[in-house]
Amino acid sequence: MEITAFFFLSLAVLLLFPFPGSHKWDGLMTATVLARWNETPLQEILFFAHPLVLPITKLFDLLLPWHDPLFVSTFRECFFASATASLSYLIGFRLWGRLPALLMGLAYLLPFSHWMHTTWAEEKDIMMFFILLFLLPYLHYRGKVRFPLLDKIPARLIHPILGILLALSFMVHMEAALLVPFFIVTTFLWKKKEDSWCTPLSDLAIILTVSGVLVLIFYGYILIQVNGITTLAGARDWFLSYHYEFYPGTSLPRKLLNSYYGFRTYFIGEGREPTWLEFGLCLTVNLGIAAVALKRRPGLALACLIYIALYCANFINFAPRDPESWAGATFFLLILCGIFAFDGGPTLRPIGLLLGTILLLALTIHNVHHYRDEIATYAPLQEAVRKIDRSRFSWIERRMQEHAPDAMFVQIAAPYFKGEALVSVGHRYIANNLLIYTPVEPLVLRYLYRSKEQLLHENRLSVLSMFFYRPHLNSRELAFQIRMGRPVYHITSGSFWDDGQPLLRLGFQPRPLLQVGPYTLFAIR
Repeated sequence: MEITAFFFLSLAVLLLFPFPGSHKWDGLMTATVLARWNETPLQEILFFAHPLVLPITKLFDLLLPWHDPLFVSTFRECFFASATASLSYLIGFRLWGRLPALLMGLAYLLPFSHWMHTTWAEEKDIMMFFILLFLLPYLHYRGKVRFPLLDKIPARLIHPILGILLALSFMVHMEAALLVPFFIVTTFLWKKKEDSWCTPLSDLAIILTVSGVLVLIFYGYILIQVNGITTLAGARDWFLSYHYEFYPGTSLPRKLLNSYYGFRTYFIGEGREPTWLEFGLCLTVNLGIAAVALKRRPGLALACLIYIALYCANFINFAPRDPESWAGATFFLLILCGIFAFDGGPTLRPIGLLLGTILLLALTIHNVHHYRDEIATYAPLQEAVRKIDRSRFSWIERRMQEHAPDAMFVQIAAPYFKGEALVSVGHRYIANNLLIYTPVEPLVLRYLYRSKEQLLHENRLSVLSMFFYRPHLNSRELAFQIRMGRPVYHITSGSFWDDGQPLLRLGFQPRPLLQVGPYTLFAIR
């Protein structure tokens, strides 16, 4: 009952207080696919990096009474965030008791970047939920955390079940592949003294065989049947299609400092550039926590450190400054902090509880203050969007939209679009909202003169992004349609003279029609 109550309370808080700001990245693309489901090819729906995310989201769309695509994608991520926080609560409860479990669950939910990315429908929580679905029975089987309910599983079934859950987590998100080296290392690390070496080898063989067969069948179907790929070179290119190359290389010290910036931003939001002194202090504190945790629960603490090291080694070469990069490691960081704070015996445990409560309250107050500041910046948009007819949306959907400025302005501007209107945009995120809330086909001007290779390599668009963003007109066709009298509009959230240059180059001038906050709608003549 406690876990159920925690789940529904978490879900209610996230849905009622979505972080203000425009949806971006995967969350916005997921909503776009939902809105254009029948137009989107299956090979784009089964996107290689997280092929089951879109089908699972579509299931939410079919089951929920609400059908605004942005809300459905947000609901899905809030649902899995609440479920993951509840599983964190469960693990904390089994390790340390009720109050530490509550602190652990809230500490998973309330960091700045987690709150923001969850309510913007990024897919990290759905990934973490399926990772924990594997970890719970695995930790139980290894005797690190006991769950009485799992004792009912017959011993002969535990290995196939773990294999299925490992494969499922990988199908949901490819980042879950880090579970494989983690699982291999901890299988030998946690070998009981009385067991022979055949025991861990047998465990590995069964679990990896089951998961490997399922993954081969699943990805074989996507490669051969869905994408028509039958060669190893084609499969390689498909798996590397998200980014054809690494981000520009920097020195290892700079990567470490950038990683610390992402770490700090994950918990308290963006701020000034970090100093080496700040980095050193943070590293010293964390190494101290890790050293104490290793002394108190060596097996569990070492396993957490192994996963964190694997995770950091993965993202440090791609996006070390991105706070979202830390999302997959947060649960393991919290376990280490829990061991440090709550495993100190009857004398030190109250101090750990007090310190944890103070830090969590400080984090919450800081992030709520930031939340209120962000809401104030969108007040003019919220006032304008409340004046238009949105009766087709429920109250909870309208509340979510009123925290998403791009979605608000697109709905305010929609009545201006006449006939076969063509709407150009300065930023691709506005194009997504046009695809979601209007029947128009938007044109991202910054991509107008770009070839497919340039969009892939220089603009770093994924194949899914290419499907929606690649211009369906060239500059000649655009100029011809404007001269033939087709209604053409342009939406910018900045200056037309910055992002409307392709139209100016073609000899056309803007006429302002509507301005709300930073957004302006122009008619093009």
